[in-house]
Amino acid sequence: MLKNKKILFMGITLCLLFVITVLFGGNIKLKDSGLQDGMVSKDESDNNYIDLIIDDENENVTEDDTEEAEITSIIDSMTLEEKVGQLFFVKNDNRFDESILDEYPFGGIIIFASDCKGETKESFTNKIDLLRQKSKYPLFIGIDEEGGSVTRLSQYRALSEKKYQSPRQVYASGGMDAIKEDTIEKSRLLLSYGINVNFAPVADVTQKSSQYMYQRSFSGDAVEVAEYIDLVVTTMNEEKIGSVVKHFPGYGGNGDTHKNVIHDKRKYEEFEESDFLPFVAAIQADAQCILISHNVVECIDEENPASLSYKVHALLRNELGFNGVIITDDLMMDGVSNYVSAKDSAVMSILAGNDMILSTDYKVQYQAVLDAVSEGRIDEERIEESVRRILRWKKHIGIM
Repeated sequence: MLKNKKILFMGITLCLLFVITVLFGGNIKLKDSGLQDGMVSKDESDNNYIDLIIDDENENVTEDDTEEAEITSIIDSMTLEEKVGQLFFVKNDNRFDESILDEYPFGGIIIFASDCKGETKESFTNKIDLLRQKSKYPLFIGIDEEGGSVTRLSQYRALSEKKYQSPRQVYASGGMDAIKEDTIEKSRLLLSYGINVNFAPVADVTQKSSQYMYQRSFSGDAVEVAEYIDLVVTTMNEEKIGSVVKHFPGYGGNGDTHKNVIHDKRKYEEFEESDFLPFVAAIQADAQCILISHNVVECIDEENPASLSYKVHALLRNELGFNGVIITDDLMMDGVSNYVSAKDSAVMSILAGNDMILSTDYKVQYQAVLDAVSEGRIDEERIEESVRRILRWKKHIGIM
């Protein structure tokens, strides 16, 4: 009889605990429940009812939830000017010092060869440190250090023991093991100077040596390029340096958009069977940023350069499933500047779906985007959507 009363009492107590927990948000601790030590079985296996007692109201909150809450808090604290500023990855090219960040709250600064020329290891590190210290929010410091024909830093012996070879040359010397070793070495050198984003790897599939992108591409075989991209992106993630996979939807054998408006007249099936494969590999390898070319890919959008095309961005988001940062190639390039004004290209690029603008004409373009938001042509929520992706990327490489 006593045993039955004891069980009944425990049952009533548990019911009361459940009601109190619901009413008061789940902060009831075992020591507050009214249960005495003598009422608890010594056999741990009989204590399943303890699991009903919620010790912490945040027990079910994941790490991702916490990070998103932190990012939301940062965005809520930003001014409109600061939000728009985060969308700009601007070209330094030895044109300004850290004081530029007093006026423009940029999200990133990209270093070019002229910024490296004449520097020592100490002076170059100090230059980058000053940029990072001046920024209110963690700052991307980027560079194009692909190897081969595109080497901004390693061409200078004062900053690097060697000039990095092209991916084709590295692979010929030692296969994929050499690619991985080269990626690690390159990443660690850049990080030692405070550079946290490398605008690499190149995911274009280019077959003929006479074609513009051949020297910068890994192979003319899409499957081989996909394997290369998977390895490089994965390795860069492990090294905690940002990668920028380029140039979506793929150059193929087309000409140089630095110099001309280029029309790509290939069939869509060729992109599906070839050019898209390395970008799919990048997405599956958890790439955080993809750069869009200025080619007018007529089978997707016959009117607009890819960087300004909503259709191209929708394909990358909805068909290929990319959720990271999309960035334009530099809007000063003739592939865009011969097509539309600097002001219009900046606004069009955001409306098309880019999260960041690679910008040389940053004064005009920053103000153009700011005006477009103020005038209602771009929703502030659209800007915040991009800022969220940008801050996620910064968290991903550990600079938040």
